Amino acid sequence: MQQNSPNRKDQEEVPYLLDSVLMSSRKQLKFLLGSWKILSLLALIGLLLGFGYWYIKHDTYTASTTFVVEDTKSSGGGIASALVGQLGIDLGGLGSGGSVLQGDNVLELLKSNSLLKKTLLTAYDSSNKKSLADVYADSYGLKNKWENDKKVGRLISFAINSNNFSRV
Repeated sequence: MQQNSPNRKDQEEVPYLLDSVLMSSRKQLKFLLGSWKILSLLALIGLLLGFGYWYIKHDTYTASTTFVVEDTKSSGGGIASALVGQLGIDLGGLGSGGSVLQGDNVLELLKSNSLLKKTLLTAYDSSNKKSLADVYADSYGLKNKWENDKKVGRLISFAINSNNFSRV
């Protein structure tokens, strides 16, 4: 009398299961090959839609810049402390003693666009004729460059405490 062990039964079912998987995958492959026209049409439609989106939608690049003026009364630490301080990291007393530009304050100042705008649009001196932005543009020759540029083509000035500026 022959006794069937559970392991022997499982071994007999494995080839059957593998055979059914292979047969199923062959059927799926035949189906895909048989409907190559439909798949090609769908791929072409996807390609045309992607190209149309690329043609209509253009890339938009936006640049921003930030700066922090280092406190000149810093005590100790030297250049390494100054470089790490620009990143907003406090080295525990190696930098300046009680400055506003300490620790996380630098990061908050860099995030504040309204603070930077107000700062650049304040008066340069007591005559209240030029803003800091005007002086900066004059010192780097930007005003002449903008005036001679084809896209701008006019003199640009930054009025003190003004809120009405064009895109240019």
